Order: sequence, then structure tokens, then C-alpha cells
Amino acid sequence: MACPNCGADQIFFPIPTALRSIADSDAAGICPHCLAFEPVEDPAEISADANFSAIEASFPDGEPGVAIALLLARLDSLALHRQAVVELFDYAESNGADVFLTLDRLIESDSVEPWFDLERRRSQLDAWVQ
Repeated sequence: MACPNCGADQIFFPIPTALRSIADSDAAGICPHCLAFEPVEDPAEISADANFSAIEASFPDGEPGVAIALLLARLDSLALHRQAVVELFDYAESNGADVFLTLDRLIESDSVEPWFDLERRRSQLDAWVQ
């Protein structure tokens, strides 16, 4: 399905049970170009193994990748989602992902043009989790 913001093909993925309370959904989609996020109402058609490398080659797979995708969905409004962002950051890091490295690579990527100011949000996140 195409992203409603930019028209790129979205990446759909199931939400692991441990993250469903934060996501308020069983599945979601993220745009590899603008990083727009949307919950999916019918998770039956979602592949169990999302290919997050379509966003950026080094984007983590599996549960750490899902945690970072969910984190990206909440970076647009840090004030409203502070607790969820910190929980998702900690979850991704404890499962082997380097969140800051992933964010830095997204900022530097020529193929990713987030609909929000990712560089500014990254610096704000840095202040929270240090």
C-alpha cells in the first residue's frame, strides 16, 4: 500500500506482544521515505518478517527494528510521548540495536526525507537518555 503522505510503498510489520501496550496496535506500517507511521487494522495480511532495510541498509531487523520504527512514530511529539520514547529506546538498546547510530544514518541518508525534523528530535532524545 502506498504512503498517504508521499506515495512510497510502506513497510508493514507485526508488533511484538511486549510492545503492543505502547503501540496500541497489533501491526503497523512505516514509510521508508518520509517515515510516516500508521497502525494497521487487519494484521492478518502482514508478513512476520518486515524488511526494514528498505528504509536504510543498516536499519535493525526483528524486534529492535520494530522498537525503532515505533520510536520514530513518536518523535514528532516528544512532549506527548516522552515515556513511550524512552521505553522504546531502552527496549531497542537492550535487544542489541544502536538507536543513535540508526538515527544518525537516517539523518545522513539521501533516500530518507522525514516529514518531521529528525536531526532536532535526535538531539533532544540525546539529552533525555544520557
